[in-house]
Amino acid sequence: MIDFLPWQIYNYAMAESEVNSLSPKTGRPPKIGLKKDVSLQLRISKTTAETLRRCAESMKVSRTEVIEEGIRLVDEKLGGQ
Repeated sequence: MIDFLPWQIYNYAMAESEVNSLSPKTGRPPKIGLKKDVSLQLRISKTTAETLRRCAESMKVSRTEVIEEGIRLVDEKLGGQ
């Protein structure tokens, strides 16, 4: 069935209970662990970006996790705080 009513009429005609039953849009559920609320932007060479991508693929983790692991390794090397 094809119907040519304007969208305003559909919004007006929709019962209030139908509107309330719609689920809100939700994003990705939060991961368990430390909250990651700091954003960092990097400028790296194409070679470094490719190396990072290869490491992430071979470790089967995200690029962020590869960078975090690298930071942990450097921190351990320096004696950690």
